[in-house]
Amino acid sequence: MLIAKKPCSFGGRQFFIDDEIPAELVADPTTQVRFGILAVINTDDNAEGMKDGKAHDEYSGVFYTQEEVDVMVSEAVAAAVSEMEQKQEELQRSIVLLQQTNPEMCDGIITIDINGTSDGENEQMTPVFATREDVQKVFEIMQMNADEGVKVVTHVMSENVLILLHAVDGRKTIKDAVKKRADILFMFDEKAVVQAVFTDVNTATISNATVEVNAAANMEGADA
Repeated sequence: MLIAKKPCSFGGRQFFIDDEIPAELVADPTTQVRFGILAVINTDDNAEGMKDGKAHDEYSGVFYTQEEVDVMVSEAVAAAVSEMEQKQEELQRSIVLLQQTNPEMCDGIITIDINGTSDGENEQMTPVFATREDVQKVFEIMQMNADEGVKVVTHVMSENVLILLHAVDGRKTIKDAVKKRADILFMFDEKAVVQAVFTDVNTATISNATVEVNAAANMEGADA
């Protein structure tokens, strides 16, 4: 049995903490478990953990009513949304400060906000600070057929290109190639950062995601 440890989305359906997720919706459960998004629960153990309609914590011996579980889930979702908003504000402040103190370092950088709705109420937005080359590479791959695109993705070195491709290219083969490349490219500490972004984007409904491009630098001269 697969259980959500974080708010997430699979097969076009939204799931929240402790929701059971049908196995057929998850293409790569091993990776999801590794990053703490899902947990694998033994169904026999899970059955023993339910008594009189209450969830039982086998470590503390505490029983929770459905109402208490709902409150905990609601609080966890609210905390996650708050943390994401705080991180976004910090990123925005950092780029503004950089523009003021070292404007030459921001030349050619744009902010791309990937928007989506996690639960119908709380909009999630992941800012990506990309270079002109990053954007051009994304469009280059999107204009290729799937086989050619996969080959190019295997050589991508920019996490921004991978994140943007995962958000805007709807082809499953490209998305799978992006995930594999991210897994290889960011094998250690950096992988946790990139996966966190992928998790946020997955939490949003990618098929309905919109991309808003806010110029953080002059884009004159860039190809359309």
